Amino acid sequence: KVTGSAIYTDDLVFDGMLYAKVRRALIPHGFLKNLDISKAKALPGVVAVLTAKDIPGEHNHGLVIYDWPVMVGIGERVRYVGDAIAIVAGESQEIANMASALIEAQFDLQPVITNPVQARQAGVPQLHEKGNLLKHIKVRKGDMQAGFAMADVILERTFFTPITEHAFIEPECSIGVPLTSGRMEIYVGSQIPYQDRTQVARAMGWPEERVRIVGQLMGGGFGGKEDVMGQIHVAMLANVTRRPVKLLFDRHESLLVHPKRHATQIRVKIGAKKDGRLVAAETELYGDTGAYASLGDKVMTRATTHSAGPYDIPHVRADCFAMYTNNPPAGAFRGFGVTQSAFAVESMMDMLAEKLNLEPVDFRRMNA
Repeated sequence: KVTGSAIYTDDLVFDGMLYAKVRRALIPHGFLKNLDISKAKALPGVVAVLTAKDIPGEHNHGLVIYDWPVMVGIGERVRYVGDAIAIVAGESQEIANMASALIEAQFDLQPVITNPVQARQAGVPQLHEKGNLLKHIKVRKGDMQAGFAMADVILERTFFTPITEHAFIEPECSIGVPLTSGRMEIYVGSQIPYQDRTQVARAMGWPEERVRIVGQLMGGGFGGKEDVMGQIHVAMLANVTRRPVKLLFDRHESLLVHPKRHATQIRVKIGAKKDGRLVAAETELYGDTGAYASLGDKVMTRATTHSAGPYDIPHVRADCFAMYTNNPPAGAFRGFGVTQSAFAVESMMDMLAEKLNLEPVDFRRMNA
């Protein structure tokens, strides 16, 4: 890496390689009413234009829950700006980009859900069949009424953390290479190649043995390269064209499409004795998992179980509502939910220490 001799996915070149571009919805919420790909198909140098009706296998992918469409079809719901509605393969990147821009789409726009608290209110649009709640996560220990009755000091505050972008230097890149044996090789810098294989095989309607993920060096990931980005799309295009196909995101597309760190609202109520002993902690978390689940279930579970900190507290109650919104999906990001809850509970510990006139580190040691 230091000398520049490291090879990344974008450095690979295959004979007869085509270049791909995804046409994104670029609206946060609506239904796809019409899609006209005729101008894109007619552009010289365009080899393939595919839409949702061309998906050979399962139409949804995902890491824990299969709720993320490979492409949104006519009459189906667009849930965020990054949703794919068509994919193009051309003889050059410029041709693919031009063809993507020629695809015409019409949408029936819908009200936008911007945050997880709004997503839980009555009367708002339900983004998925099962509603807007991905998961209600609970922790119960002791008796909250008795715990707070014992406390000499009780503090309650609400904290907010924003969506955060991984900002890895290497944007997402996938290359699909069809083999004469009928197998498909996919070259990609991925954090979980076996999951990629499972998701590609499902979408292609193939047994997993027909897909080989060839892991490449990653120019940064931090959790941001766990979700499928271009792997299924290049497999579809390479299968149809019988030629290698590369899909490289530019920075703008990467920012729009890939999952982020969860934005949260975290209310913390903590009770302590005069000597600094913690007796009760109640937390309520709202996690913005965005349009699709990704690893939201797992991330927000970790946020919840850590929301009272690494402290010995006899009475604890935690509730987390991981909610779907029309924001980009949220998934894995170093710290995996605990950065958010640690910010809230440790801020509260500083406030309590000040209120009790205790040195903050001694206060923590007493309760660790």
